Amino acid sequence: MALFRNTLFFSFTGILLLPAQVFPADDVEQYLDELRRAEEEYGAYDQSLADSYLGLGSAYEANRELDEAEDAYLRGMHVQRVNNGLFDPGQIVYLEELAELEVGRDNWLEGAEHLTRAHAITTRNHPADSAPVLKSASELIDLHLQAHALGVEDWNVHLSRADFLNQQQIRNGGWGNDDLNFTQERLQRTAYINYEIYKLSQQQVMYESRAPQDGFGQRGTGPSLLAFFGKGKYALEQNVVLLRDANAEPELVAEGMAQLGDWYSLFDKVNSAKSYYNQAFDIYAGSKGEEAATLLFSEPVQIPTFGIPGPESQATKRFRYNLDVSASGQTKHIRLLTDKEGHSIRDLRRASSIVRSVRFRPVLTKDGPAAKLDSALTVLLE
Repeated sequence: MALFRNTLFFSFTGILLLPAQVFPADDVEQYLDELRRAEEEYGAYDQSLADSYLGLGSAYEANRELDEAEDAYLRGMHVQRVNNGLFDPGQIVYLEELAELEVGRDNWLEGAEHLTRAHAITTRNHPADSAPVLKSASELIDLHLQAHALGVEDWNVHLSRADFLNQQQIRNGGWGNDDLNFTQERLQRTAYINYEIYKLSQQQVMYESRAPQDGFGQRGTGPSLLAFFGKGKYALEQNVVLLRDANAEPELVAEGMAQLGDWYSLFDKVNSAKSYYNQAFDIYAGSKGEEAATLLFSEPVQIPTFGIPGPESQATKRFRYNLDVSASGQTKHIRLLTDKEGHSIRDLRRASSIVRSVRFRPVLTKDGPAAKLDSALTVLLE
């Protein structure tokens, strides 16, 4: 079913983890009868049994009999392997079903192991730069990133594995693909991975050194942290080159250039960020006119974006703020609009800390980045 591709960072409450078709309960017995007849006539490992086991697993899963579903998928995969070999691509559909089943149980690492096996089979049967390998690698990486974004158990392990797999694919042939959207997505997610690891590494450095961080490149931010900046920057630069080579719409090229500005801004490189922001404005203005560019960039945008929306929060504690966004994208003159009554001091302090740390892409004009007064921001807490 391969549902992990393009599910990352969508509304997690709506992710389909079970088959869309609902099987009536008596279908289980029909599949079991079919399997018994086939085994008696053809033997326990006849190829025809594989599809029946797949259907049986789906029927069990629809009835929420997950242990039985797992056993059926494993039996079908075993039949496939016995008949066609250890690296037979026919096993992949069973591995994908098993991965989704484990994720539905919140066993994310176990689910990843099944997709890892599916990826190994795919790479054994196709060239490193082929569409099937790219799709397989992206599904596995996105499963790990989805787990990281949700903060599940071992979320840091998932982020580390996503980074390893992403770098492995880059070394083996990159993310180049005839599908512009696919390649752009993978480049943006490369930047996302490096920024997430940078944040964790920076926190670790601060903890170990007990020294204040005065800015990127200062004490405690050594070569390892600089590497994350460089890898993400290179991916976003490739994204802009890709869009230009493909003669993409001016808005897409301008957004790609603005994302480079966002990247530099996240690392407190204000002058470089301003240069890319100016280029983004000029790209769109050169095609659509200054007035259209002014309208396009008329509101601050919370960063990082990289084309990736965050997961939909189920938080019930909402704190609404009015604030100003400076020309460098920092929050100023923060004012709480939500009534404090009914909220603990701890929650109020947490919300205040979050809103002060938020970074924005400022308003962009023909004269460069500009401040925006009276902007609004909502902070959600679990």
